[in-house]
Amino acid sequence: MAVLVEKTDSESPAGASFAEPSPSQTRTPAPTPTLAPAGRVGRLLADLRRSVAAVSVGACGPDELSELTRQVRAGQQALDGLLLRIGMAAERHQEKGRGRGVEGTLLGNGQSVRGSTARREAERVRTASRFGRLAEAVNAGRLGGEHLDVIARATSTLNDEQQQQLASDALIEAASRGPVDFFNRWVRREAERIKGDHGLADTKARQAANNRERPSSGCAEGERGGDFSRQCQSVPISVTPAAVISAIASSSEPSRSMARQPRRSTVTG
Repeated sequence: MAVLVEKTDSESPAGASFAEPSPSQTRTPAPTPTLAPAGRVGRLLADLRRSVAAVSVGACGPDELSELTRQVRAGQQALDGLLLRIGMAAERHQEKGRGRGVEGTLLGNGQSVRGSTARREAERVRTASRFGRLAEAVNAGRLGGEHLDVIARATSTLNDEQQQQLASDALIEAASRGPVDFFNRWVRREAERIKGDHGLADTKARQAANNRERPSSGCAEGERGGDFSRQCQSVPISVTPAAVISAIASSSEPSRSMARQPRRSTVTG
């Protein structure tokens, strides 16, 4: 299948130029079915790669480069949406015990992306599955992969019940109001509001875990002399530094039984 590349003033920056299409590219392509087979999509993307390679941006000014970048980002979001649909389809096969799973499908042979990239894209799939309508918003260009990454990070500390309080419509509407950085701050605040403690519960839980891991005091009451490390296996937090120094000093003093007696000199006649 060939793709007709049309350049209009409204679609392309004035400074961007395209190579002349070959005769095979001037034919009007047949309508692409909604569920296109992989071979047809592959030919479509191959034509897209050739068309992109033919673009020259050398004559573009700063404003034209910015506009061209915006259009490229929109194209990337469209491809993110396609990868998301592929991952969600792989997820359905995985539930039936078929295929390579989401990460395996997105990783492929590993020659195009790293494993960390495939894992991040798989997390996007799981995020879209948890929050209804997000996949539809990605396909419509209202959300991108970066938005899904933000949602995944911000909601990682929420349980299932708390995640249900974060409405998909609110997420989509917030994403359309400004840059991704704004969306990131908004989602984090919403997650903290849902937890109701602005992160204090997590802090207290970590402190409690740390306290449980500390060994208890092993000091024996009334014990004197000997090695201080045997008297006290650990020093409790409530002990003051002065008390610790005093205990160490006292334990280092020799006991009476061990005190050296002065030598008596013997005078011989």
